[in-house]
Amino acid sequence: QAGGQTLGLALSEPLTLVLGDDIDLGLTNARLSLNDQTLQASGRVRLADRLRADLMVSGETLDLRPLTSAAPDTESDSSREVDFSALESIDLEFRLDLDQLLVSDALTLTDVVSETRLQAGRLALAPLQARLFGGAFNGRVDVDFTQAPPAVTVQPELSGIAIDQLAALSGAAAPLSGLADAQLDLDFSGMDLPSILASMNGAGRIEIANGALEGVDLRRLISEELTVSNLSNVSQAFGGRTDFDTLEAGVEVVDGVLELPDLNLAAADFGVQGQGRVDFAADRIDYRLQLNLGPELTQRLPGTLRDATRGRIPLAIAGPVAQPIVTIDFNSLLESALRRQITERLLAPRVEDGDETPSGDEGQTDSASSDEASAEGTSEEEPERERTSQLLLRGLLERALEDDEEASDETETEEGGDEPPPS
Repeated sequence: QAGGQTLGLALSEPLTLVLGDDIDLGLTNARLSLNDQTLQASGRVRLADRLRADLMVSGETLDLRPLTSAAPDTESDSSREVDFSALESIDLEFRLDLDQLLVSDALTLTDVVSETRLQAGRLALAPLQARLFGGAFNGRVDVDFTQAPPAVTVQPELSGIAIDQLAALSGAAAPLSGLADAQLDLDFSGMDLPSILASMNGAGRIEIANGALEGVDLRRLISEELTVSNLSNVSQAFGGRTDFDTLEAGVEVVDGVLELPDLNLAAADFGVQGQGRVDFAADRIDYRLQLNLGPELTQRLPGTLRDATRGRIPLAIAGPVAQPIVTIDFNSLLESALRRQITERLLAPRVEDGDETPSGDEGQTDSASSDEASAEGTSEEEPERERTSQLLLRGLLERALEDDEEASDETETEEGGDEPPPS
């Protein structure tokens, strides 16, 4: 009996023992048991100033849930640190071959093969190969038991895994679904899920094929809301999901918060670029994205909106993971519209200046004709696109000013209450 667990060793063949300066044991087809789970072990064990072993361990199932999910009975137990100092006197090498490894209710690895080494209180599983979440894990896991709580580093290369099942490890709803490939380098500490999530840091990259952005239906936004008449009123939860062909993003994890600094989503007739944040502990997402409509969807927009945006709509998506609120980012839309108008006005004179100017009487005649045509065009043939852009630009400016005034009023109310501003 050790730590509330039942450990056992049974020999099916005679034990080979060599007595010398050290005691050298040879095991053949030994049976190791943990809480009535049986594993087979063969190899050598040397007893000296340190316990040294070189083994091959295999079996059908190893269930670690009794070790990882045991809850403390009292408040004093919850603050007591587990003592792993005994591991510092063990030098262990073994090859692990399991059909199934149960880590938690949400995490099961199958076809597990690993070269494992425990030395001076540090455990290294490298390389570690396994099947999980319908895909494959290849990489390494390092655990430093000399730190309190133990520090863990995971460097996986994942291929074809169900990303929603991976997100379920956090105990929260998944913001994405689909089959993912990922290269990650993560570290964390702690013995319980809240501690692990709060301490997790790292970086990597992820690619998802034939998946969906969960919690928001961008196609419904496109078909129902992108009109000039109600564009300024878009601020609602659309629910549902947005199917996509591919999604690529860099991954940064800071104290358990997932950052996606360069998200790039491609669907059949539109794309999305931008950045996002997912806080599983708080059940919050925050995306700042640009919706890039393809030619077909852009043509469906009302003329004013189409000419002013060219099919590029800035969005803000924030709120609970399962049902965030979608709003139009008016400041970004105004900025892009202003930039486009300024660019068009600056480029137009350059085209005219590039024409060759004739000399003499003929040049004067052509110049007069050109001035007359220019005057006529200014008064009668002003491009419809410029007029509609100016109309939408004026509306966006008014809306942006209203938003700024509301934000300013809220800030003054929160900071100063009813007190008058200082003179």
